[in-house]
Amino acid sequence: MQLSLLEDEPLDIGLWHRLTFEQQKAVIEVLARLIAQAAVQPNQEPSHE
Repeated sequence: MQLSLLEDEPLDIGLWHRLTFEQQKAVIEVLARLIAQAAVQPNQEPSHE
């Protein structure tokens, strides 16, 4: 699976700009936690036995 978060432009960039600084900070913190969690978890693909 390939993520292209940096390649594709968001559909509604105006939404981000309508958020307050505190809301933007909260979104960034949640995304950072999710990315960190995904990085340390082993690959959990289903087995095909």
